[in-house]
Amino acid sequence: MEDDLGSDVLICNGDSLTLNTEIPGCSYLWQDGSQNPNYTITSSGIYGVTVTNVQCEAYDEIEATVENWSVDAGQDTSFCSNDFQLTLNASPGASSYLWSTGETTQNIEISNEGTYQVQATTINNCIYSDLVSIVLNNLPEVNISASSRE
Repeated sequence: MEDDLGSDVLICNGDSLTLNTEIPGCSYLWQDGSQNPNYTITSSGIYGVTVTNVQCEAYDEIEATVENWSVDAGQDTSFCSNDFQLTLNASPGASSYLWSTGETTQNIEISNEGTYQVQATTINNCIYSDLVSIVLNNLPEVNISASSRE
């Protein structure tokens, strides 16, 4: 009987990984006391399983690291004038960026209302995205009139 969870792994923030150890005729005991052949992980740590059949026992463990990064495109913003220019700054630290405008820089200049999305890829090939909405509010119409006093 041989059990091999594989090499240590990196998990993208927000993702999960299921470890599969199913061996016919065996029982399983994970580090937290669970006894299923499959174990889903979502956080960093060392995960180990003891696999037992009638005659033998084997143990293996794997270290999982969750990448501690995410992308932020900035706060949703509204303007009261259609004459504006704004720089959207995505979180630093990614190896590449792709905006919904087609631009591939960390920061972009915008002057139109709308929803802008940035997709950032890290050095570990994890892909994160964020949206920011820019709203143009209507200016109030102000009419001043004079009335005569008697």
